[in-house]
Amino acid sequence: MSGLNSSESFLVSDPGIPTLEKAFDPVVLGDELPEVFPSEWGTIRNVRLQVLKHHPGNRCTFEIALGTTTGSHSLIGKVYATDRLDVYEAMERIRRAGFGEGQEFSIPRPHGYLPELHLLLQEKVEGTRAKEIFLKASDRDRAVTAERCARWLVRFHATAPKAGPVFEISEHLATLERWSRHIAETAEPLGEKAVHLFGLLAIAASRLSSIEMCAGHGSYSHDQVILADGLPLNGRKGHTITFDWDGYDVADPCRDVARFTVGLRRVALSRLGSIRALDTYGEVFQRTYLAARGPQGVANLAFYQAAICLQLAAYIAGRPTPGWREKIEAMLDEGLRILEPENRTRSMAGKSARVSRSPKTLLTNTANVPLQASELPFDPGLPGFALLCQPAELTAMLSPRLAPWLGPDAHLLDSRAYLRRLSPGKRCSVELELVVGRENGFPAERRRLLGKLYRKDQGATVYQTLGELRGHGFGAGRFIVPQPVAYVPEYRLLLLTWAEGELLRSVFLARSDAAQEIAGAAEWLLGLHKCGVRTGRHYSFLGHLQTLAGWKELLAEIYPQGERLMGALLARFEERGRELSGWTPGPIHRDFSPEHLVVHGDQFTGLDFDEFCQYDP
Repeated sequence: MSGLNSSESFLVSDPGIPTLEKAFDPVVLGDELPEVFPSEWGTIRNVRLQVLKHHPGNRCTFEIALGTTTGSHSLIGKVYATDRLDVYEAMERIRRAGFGEGQEFSIPRPHGYLPELHLLLQEKVEGTRAKEIFLKASDRDRAVTAERCARWLVRFHATAPKAGPVFEISEHLATLERWSRHIAETAEPLGEKAVHLFGLLAIAASRLSSIEMCAGHGSYSHDQVILADGLPLNGRKGHTITFDWDGYDVADPCRDVARFTVGLRRVALSRLGSIRALDTYGEVFQRTYLAARGPQGVANLAFYQAAICLQLAAYIAGRPTPGWREKIEAMLDEGLRILEPENRTRSMAGKSARVSRSPKTLLTNTANVPLQASELPFDPGLPGFALLCQPAELTAMLSPRLAPWLGPDAHLLDSRAYLRRLSPGKRCSVELELVVGRENGFPAERRRLLGKLYRKDQGATVYQTLGELRGHGFGAGRFIVPQPVAYVPEYRLLLLTWAEGELLRSVFLARSDAAQEIAGAAEWLLGLHKCGVRTGRHYSFLGHLQTLAGWKELLAEIYPQGERLMGALLARFEERGRELSGWTPGPIHRDFSPEHLVVHGDQFTGLDFDEFCQYDP
């Protein structure tokens, strides 16, 4: 095999990887490679090597360019410090599970593993790295790439075999603690922030939701994805290939989602000057993933995102480069930003009834032209929010659920969601515009529904409450409530009939004399109090008192000078409340106001039964 050679100027030396020198030897490779590469490549004439990435003492990735009797061919080699036959076996399992060459979503073909060299050999994939698209391409190409990366991960989490080490939170917390100490030792004065972030992570870890684990990549990001045969635009199919399987495992799916989104923030910080520069495409990624996988995709997202911020900060601390302290601080600040609002909300909720200082409502849309939900930032607190921005997926989800309501001769053709009211992390009201086709040849008609998204399963209770109320006199006539059409638990989405008419509040603002409407509102409320519905939670005077005590505590923080006056007022309320007796709990709205009644001629429709309970009318 005379003529075999390597490009020595591109190679590295690393005593921490014992087999590296032999793996770089063209004569050794010339003897070993024919065992693994395709026979149709012919006989090797020369070998050229180029290092692509080197992790000292751990692994080294390099390109192997072969000149053979049939032409030029390339492989990617990865030599490890220890035996990693398991990586080759994992790739084979994944490939056989539907991720082979030619598939829309795939991985590089593993050609073989040479155990005596600790050398993994795999296909060299031609294409464009997702990282380059996010940094340099058009907005449209970036958005398409984010969607493709999300769809690859959806497919992987849904179909890849679960094999490999199981991700253990306890072990991960120990690692996070080491990383926080490492930052404290190497990047003063940032140690305090690192320790604080770890403390929040430890608290968050104790509150993680129980989620079924699935196959995990371990380091899924823009750095590990290649788009081949062009982007899927203008009729082209395109192929998405994910490589780098050293960290494969079995884990919470949120971990891989978090790794990708935080990875975009890190590259935006280092290459584009702002950690927020690529947020739009991170939101596209999250919406696409969540629309396909459902709410389990983000249940623990905040914890994993903040943990990865700490991990990346520690990585930067171990490899000082110009501006490294500023980058560490930015990643720590991002982790704190992710966790602290959630931690503050939980803390306040645990103290009787303390509430967040953030605005209760982010947006109320009253314009004639509805605001599309897709124009708003992604809200991970509402698992169904992502679906609203995917019209095709939304229509597919709604069709079977609305069939009984639409009738046997009708079918849903299209749907669009328009935001009406958003309380971040709590609930969201949307107008659903439906295009309904008819079997009898009549033209399609447009219909409307009200959709309400919740953080938890409160919508199921509201669905039951409305059904009870309609069965107790509020289903027809002058005083009614909306018909509950369906509840979709996987998206925590409640679907109600649209209340036609004008809000009572708007009537008050438009007319100086609204006595008739005021009388109607009073009659509607009296009917509610006397309807006899016994469902809903029972709200006690003690619970009411605890709620007020929580509000007093919050107000005292904002206005310390008024704490004494508020204490006296609360004491008087308690004294007067305990004097009252003899009232019987009954059904109440608990949030009744001119915002919650629609007037249509002589008919009044009550809205918003999220707080419905049994208490003193």
